[in-house]
Amino acid sequence: MIIYPNKPWSDGQTFIHTTPDGEELIGVYDESKNAWTFYRPGESVGGGSSIVTTADVRTLNTRPAAVRSPFSLTNDPNTLVNQQEANWYLWEEIQVLQNEIIELEEEIDAIAPSLERGSWTFNASGVITGKGIFTAYDQPIAQAGNPTGMVQSIKSLWLHSIDKAGTRHGFTDVDPGQLLEIFVDGSPDYGLFEVVEVHDYTNGAGDYWIIDVNFVRTLENTTSFKANDLCRFNIFEPPTGGGTNVAVSDSAPRNPQQGQLWFNTNDTELTLYIYYDGVFVPAAPDSPKVQ
Repeated sequence: MIIYPNKPWSDGQTFIHTTPDGEELIGVYDESKNAWTFYRPGESVGGGSSIVTTADVRTLNTRPAAVRSPFSLTNDPNTLVNQQEANWYLWEEIQVLQNEIIELEEEIDAIAPSLERGSWTFNASGVITGKGIFTAYDQPIAQAGNPTGMVQSIKSLWLHSIDKAGTRHGFTDVDPGQLLEIFVDGSPDYGLFEVVEVHDYTNGAGDYWIIDVNFVRTLENTTSFKANDLCRFNIFEPPTGGGTNVAVSDSAPRNPQQGQLWFNTNDTELTLYIYYDGVFVPAAPDSPKVQ
């Protein structure tokens, strides 16, 4: 019994049929006749050239003298690259990519300890009830505020000095202007903040830290940390490009340098400023705001 390919069939379509005695035959579909014709490998098809399958192709286990890219198009039909050269070219490119991946993984492993600051569980009530707990408020520590999990509203983060794994952390090495990123474990939700000021409360009974922050970015406007969310904390230097940092927040960055750019995210502003001659001035003062 021959099991044919699923319809619809197309002219010249082929498949391999294995007979009961183990012989392989190649079936070729002829649309004009609406019929399949079977050939043994190597036999001519309809008096023309024979069918060649990948099973008929042999690969030389030796590197050719020249290894050229089959993808360097010259628009010259006489520029030919045989399959052996193409295979070796692809193989060597794969080796280069694998080495680059290994080097990148090593670099990531080297910087990961400096980024990762541990994991804490979020308490929505605004209280640090014990080790491994963090909470958040909608105002900096110097102002009266309310507990919040809404990422865009967070102005201060409160966390116990000992994380969920039992590791003690210090944050005296965290400087204003650095970025603090919080990832929710097992979820795409995250919050990115700019560090404003770090407060050490580890000498008291509470043994905790407070980090005043400015909101920078999150996944969605409604993203929030929920009760008992396990969150990972990363702290790192802001990326730079072209020698200029762009601060993104609703309050001016601290200790700016001449030429510092600041995008004010306040709903009544949404304006790009540049620090010039001791003050932030609009980078394009005469341009209308985009609605």
